[in-house]
Amino acid sequence: IPDGVTSIGDLAFYWCSSLTSITLPDSVTSIGREAFSGTAIIEDKSRRENGVLYIGNHLIRASSSICGDYVIREGTRSIATGAFSSCSRLTGITIPDGVTTIGNATFSDCSSLTGVTIPASVTQIGKSAFYNCRSLSSLTIPESVTSIGSEAFSGCSSLTSFTLFQATFDALQDLTDGALKSAVLNEHVWKALSPQVQAWFFLSRQGKSLAPVYLAIDDKGAEKLGEAILTELPETASLKECNAIAAFVNMFGVRISDDLLRRLVDTLRSQKNSKRAMAGIEANEEIKSRLSKGSPVSNIGKDTTSDPLVAAMRSSKISAKEAEVKLKEYYSISIKDLPVLRSTEGKDVPAAVLAWLLTIHEEPGKDKWGSPIFGPAWKQPGPSPEAAEVVSMLDGSSLQEALLKLADDFLGMSGRSKKMYLAYPICRYADETTMAELTKRAPKWRSSVSGNSAPPLLTFRHANKYSDTRAAMLFAERYHELKEYAELRGMTEDELRDSYLSDVGLDENGGKVYDLGNQSVTARLQKDLGFLFELPDGKTAKSLPKKNADPAKFEAAKKDFDEMRKAVKKILKSRGQVLFGDFLSGRERKSGEWQAAYCKNPVLRMAAGLLVWKQGRKTFTLTDEGAIDSAGKAYEITDGPIRLAHPMEMKPEKTAAWQRYFNTRGLKQPFAQVWEPVIDPATIQEDRYEGSEQPMYRFAGKDKHGIHSGNLHAYSEDVGFRLDGCELEYEASTWRVQWGAEGETYKLGKFKFKKYTRQVNHIVSLLDAWTVEDRIKKDDVSVMALMDGFTLAQITEFIAEAQEAQAVNVLALLLEYKNTHYADFDPMDEFTLEW
Repeated sequence: IPDGVTSIGDLAFYWCSSLTSITLPDSVTSIGREAFSGTAIIEDKSRRENGVLYIGNHLIRASSSICGDYVIREGTRSIATGAFSSCSRLTGITIPDGVTTIGNATFSDCSSLTGVTIPASVTQIGKSAFYNCRSLSSLTIPESVTSIGSEAFSGCSSLTSFTLFQATFDALQDLTDGALKSAVLNEHVWKALSPQVQAWFFLSRQGKSLAPVYLAIDDKGAEKLGEAILTELPETASLKECNAIAAFVNMFGVRISDDLLRRLVDTLRSQKNSKRAMAGIEANEEIKSRLSKGSPVSNIGKDTTSDPLVAAMRSSKISAKEAEVKLKEYYSISIKDLPVLRSTEGKDVPAAVLAWLLTIHEEPGKDKWGSPIFGPAWKQPGPSPEAAEVVSMLDGSSLQEALLKLADDFLGMSGRSKKMYLAYPICRYADETTMAELTKRAPKWRSSVSGNSAPPLLTFRHANKYSDTRAAMLFAERYHELKEYAELRGMTEDELRDSYLSDVGLDENGGKVYDLGNQSVTARLQKDLGFLFELPDGKTAKSLPKKNADPAKFEAAKKDFDEMRKAVKKILKSRGQVLFGDFLSGRERKSGEWQAAYCKNPVLRMAAGLLVWKQGRKTFTLTDEGAIDSAGKAYEITDGPIRLAHPMEMKPEKTAAWQRYFNTRGLKQPFAQVWEPVIDPATIQEDRYEGSEQPMYRFAGKDKHGIHSGNLHAYSEDVGFRLDGCELEYEASTWRVQWGAEGETYKLGKFKFKKYTRQVNHIVSLLDAWTVEDRIKKDDVSVMALMDGFTLAQITEFIAEAQEAQAVNVLALLLEYKNTHYADFDPMDEFTLEW
């Protein structure tokens, strides 16, 4: 490369694999990213010096394994772009005099880097040069630096000592506000700046670029900054500078001295470009009152107003103006974006009240690696007492309407945005109806890339834990997060399920009385988990009787009943999922806990009466008269642990007795408990499913059955599945799949298990059912060896499939099997109840 060349561009010699030698002149000051990647020079490890590759006096690349403090050798003229990027064990770096440029991303993601020595020869610091160096605590930018790229120090969360020279600020004026904000501004840097430099920033930049540092300005800092603004302001201020003074007065006017406030306002009023700025100050009632009365205006916490709503807000340490700043910092929305709230008196309240409610409980924080996260400042569920007082003064419907409007506008937006963190305060203040609507919407916020971990949905799932509504509890259970939800309240999952989650206001007999004006009727829960209305004359009705009822009382009763009926359905659906998991796992509960849950709560008692329970070697179920065994005789519940019975652990005649019990009474189980097929593990060979081809979609969405597919969203990669408690080899027909598409299959191989459990038996029964259909359609009579594992309803389905496929040999055997094994009772149309 000839002398005089100053820059080698990105990818300049990329993958020139035969390049073994190159000479760079000292005139080169910039080497682009991957300029020599793929060349023999890079690949020749013998050229490296302690893990660092030099070409002449130019540093090209440092190995990611480099650790500790590293001193770049004297005479080095340039450092290539990204040379030390992701050197996560690098703790210190010394740059020798003579280097003029620190390039783009040179030290990005050096997460352990704590110190840097930058010589006075450096004039340029590139984009993202120290990006995400989260351990970097101190840095001095020499006066020679005239250019700093955007995001040069973004993510340097530990930076507490930062020194800039005034000469550098002349160069920074060329940066956009966004680039300046991401390059150097954070609260630690701000505190390290002199009041004069702070004033320069305040007068010359847009307010939004300073948002990250507003909270770093305390009362003392505000006084110094105000004095510096007066000193730095030119004799004739521009429109932008006038607006900056007005912004300072409106934001910090309640925290500075009377004298400084008056001098700032008088100075602003004297400027010819101040008309618009003064209008903003005159609209601020607190500032206006303070200037006219000559008395200080209180900050929040020093109540001088008779307005009880404002007084309640002032019980905290956050002022309305600070809440406005926090609103921007926390959620990237402005106060003008907020919906209107009304007081209990029907009057509109200032937007600052809603801003205060949205920010009083929350705060941005940092995770253990120093990366920004968002979480609750008020650790307990629901609003804190101080916020509850403010909420009590607001019109309830107005608040709920506002929360839904915020959700419509800002929640569920694709990607990662600060706006999604509004889910936290929304969930805190949402009532049952609002939470029910939000939990209905939230599943739609999943993405094709991240699924249920999509940022908007994941954030809502976390925020949901701070709502004390039944809708929130059910939502937490849906996403297997009820344990965390309960622990936040000092409870266990079972305690939460058995009490709060299952209480819908029914008495112990499953009834609820409604006064309709002309008569009182009782809604009574039935064995099929529906409701009938008992009338005073002894008759019953399927719906709430409207004739001659008081219209207002009827509508109130109808609304309450509809909500209760929906709640019962949700409770049963949620409980059914838990019980199915307990059925497969064999989980036991203490007798006292079980009786408290299932014998006293009418909804759960009805549910328990549709299942068979096991205590010791005996089995029982519940009726209105108490516990009974399979013969209908009374059963006395003892102190022993109780769990759901399984046909694997019962004699065949006992299982058949329970099947007849449910069949003759027309009772449908929430899942096929006593109808669960039982397969003899001795008959299960490794080649049981070998060679069978099954559509991929069958394995999707079967998590509750113990079958887990990799990624269930569209066009996912890593096609495959795993089984709980057992293994099944397979070959996928494609490496990339759109679930549900025709023709995409798994070719099954060998099947293995170590211990034959309820879970394994369930998976085997599913796989048997899937593969049996193929064998029936092929008229493979060997399939009859599996028939003892199937229910009558399934046998009936197999007969229909054999008829359709004209599999005459299997059809004849199936008909004979049905007549022989199920001659004593007829099948139910359905033997399970979908909750």
